[in-house]
Amino acid sequence: MDSPIPCVPVSNDPSQQTPPNVPGSLLDGSVPPATTGGVSASPDGGGQIPPPDASASVATKGVSGGAKPELPPPLTEQAVKAKVQQIRMQRLRKAEKPTPEEDWERAIYELQLTRWQKFCQWTGLGEKNGWDVAQLLTVPIMLALVTAGLGEYAKSREQQQQKADKEKAQTLADDKAKQDTLVKYLDQMAGSFKDGLLKAKYGDDKFIVAQSRTVLVLQSLDRKRQQLVIQFLNASDLKQVGDDEDTKKFLEKLDPSNRHKLPKNVRLGLLYQAQMVKANLANSDLSGATLIRANLEGANLGCNPLDTKELEHCSDLSWIDFRGAKLIRANLNGADLSRADLSRADLQNANLNGADFSGANLQGAWFDRANLRNAILLRTDLASAKELTLKQLTGKDAPLLCNVRFPDYITGIDSYRDCDRIAQEFVKLDPKTFPDLQSAQNDVNEWRQWKFD
Repeated sequence: MDSPIPCVPVSNDPSQQTPPNVPGSLLDGSVPPATTGGVSASPDGGGQIPPPDASASVATKGVSGGAKPELPPPLTEQAVKAKVQQIRMQRLRKAEKPTPEEDWERAIYELQLTRWQKFCQWTGLGEKNGWDVAQLLTVPIMLALVTAGLGEYAKSREQQQQKADKEKAQTLADDKAKQDTLVKYLDQMAGSFKDGLLKAKYGDDKFIVAQSRTVLVLQSLDRKRQQLVIQFLNASDLKQVGDDEDTKKFLEKLDPSNRHKLPKNVRLGLLYQAQMVKANLANSDLSGATLIRANLEGANLGCNPLDTKELEHCSDLSWIDFRGAKLIRANLNGADLSRADLSRADLQNANLNGADFSGANLQGAWFDRANLRNAILLRTDLASAKELTLKQLTGKDAPLLCNVRFPDYITGIDSYRDCDRIAQEFVKLDPKTFPDLQSAQNDVNEWRQWKFD
């Protein structure tokens, strides 16, 4: 009796409700035989049948005498016994021999069948074939799938939003920390002014403290705030560091032709000979800074691709004063060094790959084993440059040359070799400044016509 009951049409005719595997129809509507004195006469006149109550008690007793099968939920023993009595009455009317075990199983079957038929009537499944049922189930299945998909999408969106909120909160916290650092630095510098920093010379305690504070803050700030510090230093009188003979001799070596007259009081800046070994200044904006004779050995001043995003240049070092700076093994990859002064700078083993030296002064600079691949040398002065080789200027990924002044020992190279290619490179590097090739070519043509002094 554990097999599923088929969904069959429900009829008002009890004879149509005969379950399978039960001999004879017990619901054919036949009239029960007449009874006399509590005893029923057999239809064939061959004997007498006990009264219904006695038979029912016999059936019940017969079942209870053996091991009754476990009732499937939600059937109860009381309901089954009542159904057994009805079946027994039907058997008596048909003069059939009582079979208690079969009556008990039939009672369970009919009760289950009745519940299933009611369900079929309510759902209409009794008149449906397999295809109808499949069509009927399509909509709820699709709804379930859509609901599950929407739930997963909502969960994914929530996770993305939480991640975005976390990143935004972290960005705001970092920005606030950098702003607090800048404000604190300016407050400290204002206090140093009152303590006589403006009159201090290179080597004084006050000068050294202010210089160290500036070096640290430049490595802690972002591009925008770095430039504010540089502008602050350039606008103040902190560049006034005295007129000592050592400084004058150094500048005379930088400019032996004395084309630029030295002022009475030499201005070298707060970062003169600053110790910035292995400083991390990737993607910085130090344009216009004065770093004469600064020690930047092994420093990172180049491009960090993970942080550039919308930056026109990885590091903006344009117009920077690197005269005599020590840049041994420094990373200047992709840096904008246009119009920078690197005269007598030490660039041994430096990474200058892709750096832009348009209009830069590289007179007397040391280039021993420096990497100049893909660098832009446009109207670049390399006169008296030291240890520069033909290998560095030729071959695969050679630097782009246009209007370059080479040292006397470099011969056989066209100094206007790559003027057309440089325009294309400008469009790639700075599409905001050069939205099309023509605008970039116009800029290159201007640099091309400039003459060296």
